[in-house]
Amino acid sequence: MKRVMEIDAEINMLPPTEFKHNVPTPLVCKAYCTAESYDFSALKEPSPDEESSDLLHYDIPEGGDAYVFTNGTCVTWSAQDVESFVHETLGPARVKPIGHVPIQTATFDYEQDEPTCLKGSLILLNPNFSPHLAKIAFSYGMARSVKLASLENMFDLYWEHHAQSLKPSRKDLQTASDDLAQIRQLMLANAQDGFLDTPELQWTRPELQEYYTSISTKLDVRPRITILNKKMDLADAQIVNLRHCLAEKNARTLHWLVLLMLASVVGGKVVYVTMEQRKAAAALSVAQAQVEDDYSVHAPTVVT
Repeated sequence: MKRVMEIDAEINMLPPTEFKHNVPTPLVCKAYCTAESYDFSALKEPSPDEESSDLLHYDIPEGGDAYVFTNGTCVTWSAQDVESFVHETLGPARVKPIGHVPIQTATFDYEQDEPTCLKGSLILLNPNFSPHLAKIAFSYGMARSVKLASLENMFDLYWEHHAQSLKPSRKDLQTASDDLAQIRQLMLANAQDGFLDTPELQWTRPELQEYYTSISTKLDVRPRITILNKKMDLADAQIVNLRHCLAEKNARTLHWLVLLMLASVVGGKVVYVTMEQRKAAAALSVAQAQVEDDYSVHAPTVVT
């Protein structure tokens, strides 16, 4: 009994171990955002996935499969020729392509003895329980994260170009305001396909909600959205403050222009009055001289 208690104490003292899968090299899942959106009509095949109208499922001939979303993202699962698929197959469907393509990677594997779940940083798929549907749910979460990454990159570029060099000038403020409004517009546009809200698929199939939520939590989607919104608010506040400074500067300039105009009017009036007085004085002097001359000519001579 004593030995049993000692063994039990030793077990309790052991640190908890992370889950380790028996396969040394798990498979790779990659999420890409290459455009603001995809035009599915530009793709010949396949037809929209039966689970959702904003999703296409591809079986890649070279190996693996991919899930393509209308918001300009795609998620590949164990795909062999990923670059060819992303840039050549999906290239014609890109609407407003993105220059710097964000990529996010996760690892996954199939395991019959484990339930489908996210364990640590590894996605486990049980092949006996609808792995296709599980991939869709995880793909929604990955696509959501990589779309957010593209907007984060857009804001970082905005901040780099405008924040440090933004001046209180009408032209600079209008340009910065337009760039910021474009980012906000994209955020609002993506609110309908799962970027800010829960995808329609998750409402119709509640059992997939756990997969979608777990990968979104792992990728810190909600905190990142909150941080991005705060950054946007800070940038808005900067523009508002600079607009206020510009308005005050314009008001001071206008004030001084009014004063200068009044001074010029008063000065002009003073000059005019002075000149008129001088003219009148000159005319008076001439008249007086004329009178004196006339008096000297016509004055009577006195004889004594």
